[in-house]
Amino acid sequence: MEIIVLAPTASGNRLIEAILITKYYVKLKLVAISFFYRKEYIKFLYEDMLNIDMFDYIKNNLDNDTRIFWEELL
Repeated sequence: MEIIVLAPTASGNRLIEAILITKYYVKLKLVAISFFYRKEYIKFLYEDMLNIDMFDYIKNNLDNDTRIFWEELL
């Protein structure tokens, strides 16, 4: 099966932003999975949409760029 993605790339800004968000999301998921049990992990990332208290519990284990990104977003 082949998947084709079409995206306007006039200046490439949207593409770069999508890549950066993905990078920070993966880093957050990797830290979360090492600190939370399965149910907590699912709650944090999918049900409670990045609960602030849960984020505060793990934020000091993120690299500085990732922590700052999520602190500003949340």
